[in-house]
Amino acid sequence: MAGEYYLSRGDGKLIIFAAEGGAYVADTPSYGELLVGVDGFSYQDAMYIYNFDASGALVSVEDIYNLAFLINVDSEKAVINQGGEIIAQVNFGGESRVESVSYDSRDFSFSYQENGMLSQVVADELQVARFVYELSNLTEYYAADDQLITKWTYDSEWRAVSSEHANGQGKVVLVYNEDGTVTETNSLGRVTKYTFQDFDGLKRLVAVEGEQSANCQASHKSYSYFSNGMLQSKTDWEGNLTNYEYDDRGLEIKRIEAAGTAFAREVTSEWHSSFRVPVKISTSKEITEFEYDANGRLLARKVTPLGGSE
Repeated sequence: MAGEYYLSRGDGKLIIFAAEGGAYVADTPSYGELLVGVDGFSYQDAMYIYNFDASGALVSVEDIYNLAFLINVDSEKAVINQGGEIIAQVNFGGESRVESVSYDSRDFSFSYQENGMLSQVVADELQVARFVYELSNLTEYYAADDQLITKWTYDSEWRAVSSEHANGQGKVVLVYNEDGTVTETNSLGRVTKYTFQDFDGLKRLVAVEGEQSANCQASHKSYSYFSNGMLQSKTDWEGNLTNYEYDDRGLEIKRIEAAGTAFAREVTSEWHSSFRVPVKISTSKEITEFEYDANGRLLARKVTPLGGSE
């Protein structure tokens, strides 16, 4: 087995899968699973199954709830609905980037910079969005009429330090403190401090503290984690505690909301042995069961009321 595989998601997150006991395990279990075969790869997250060929090019995307798929149709890509009808045509260019989409009698085209960053979206020959970057960092976003909507600035380490809408509306300023905390000041002058902690190489948010201002009361919420970086508990602004438990695959098997109170609500989940989809979700009020086909697509959903209260 190869030592590691790298998967780059659309949101910019890079997931590292390392060989472990005959399988490929993500650096954070909740990020999904990677299956490696002779002809390619298959990656499954909470909602979709992405299939790639041996070169890493995207072949198809399957919705685990059997709602829509991206498949090959006459050597092109198409999105089909549950009834098998083609609802969109998708054309890919170099580096497996989407070049055009035909959907609902409209034609969309996409342009990219040399570094692969999306620079423009055109619908029916009219611009609907334009993006400006400094290196790979987004600095300006323009709408259909080429009016500036949002802009961002960065420090010398390419960390975001401000964002604002046109005419300075909704401006947010970030300061990176020497102790590792981050201070945010919003457009109303409210100051919020974010505290992080390292869990086995993963930086996780552990506390959010909002200072009192003319417009807001002081507030606090916090998070705790297991040693592998999975969320163990969180306390919201009102002091409500939620606890979490997971299986070895990083899938949530128990959640207790309002823990330690008379209003505690427990939710337990059982998962498919091969796919990252639930087969049973139980509360004191009802049990929801799911049935899937051999590809992990939803076939049936059954809800059984229990008569309990939550």
